[in-house]
Amino acid sequence: MGRVVHFRDDMEPLLVGLLLAIALTYLLVQRTKKRSSGPQKTLDNLTGEQDAWEGTFWDAQSPTPVHSVLFIEYLDADGLRTQRTVTATHFDKEHLGGVILGHCHLRNAMRTFRADRIRTCTDSETGDVVPDVMSYLIDSYEHSSHLSERKIRDSDYDTLRVLLYLRSSEGQFGQAERDIYSDACKQISSDSRFAHETSNGLIDNLKNMTLSAFKQAVERLSAQPEATRSAVFDAAEKMVSARRVLHATEQDAIKFIRKSFRI
Repeated sequence: MGRVVHFRDDMEPLLVGLLLAIALTYLLVQRTKKRSSGPQKTLDNLTGEQDAWEGTFWDAQSPTPVHSVLFIEYLDADGLRTQRTVTATHFDKEHLGGVILGHCHLRNAMRTFRADRIRTCTDSETGDVVPDVMSYLIDSYEHSSHLSERKIRDSDYDTLRVLLYLRSSEGQFGQAERDIYSDACKQISSDSRFAHETSNGLIDNLKNMTLSAFKQAVERLSAQPEATRSAVFDAAEKMVSARRVLHATEQDAIKFIRKSFRI
């Protein structure tokens, strides 16, 4: 008859831990073999599986806005190959060698994609094949109104805020005033790419000025060339003229601009 081996009660936890360690080691070895053998499966239109973790885009140091609809073939960190349409909203050419943030139509959620894992890419709106995704997005940005917005923020920030100071007493711009503001920005920046959507973003995102800050900005603008001063004053007059009721604050603002600009 075989011998029956008895374990002391105090050895049972040690034995259980040993068995768990062996099982975990086995699983890790199998996972390593799976990754080293290359892509194991293809996913074309299945939403039940989770994407591999590709890091977070919010670690990017220089996120750049863009709008491009791309159809990509993507190979993730787990070797899963997918085809999906992505509406790219931002990119960073430095972070992780290039990353893209966008709405993934396959997952119906925002996702981060590493450029070096994109195997093929096509512009869904034009049908153009995209051999270098990051270069393509950079070129798209440089020909977009996003760049216009950044440039006018850098070079004509005082103009933007002085005109915004002339919002109605309720702090709102009507559509007529928005159109005047947009046309003024396009004229002052000499940038034909400047779109109404861009000016709407500026109007909605720039903070209101105090009276003191308004006067300081007007004084700085008074040193600009006559063409710039005239464009700002003309836009300001058109904006307040578009209102049925002109409040004392707006009247005083126009008077101050006229006096400072020597008009």
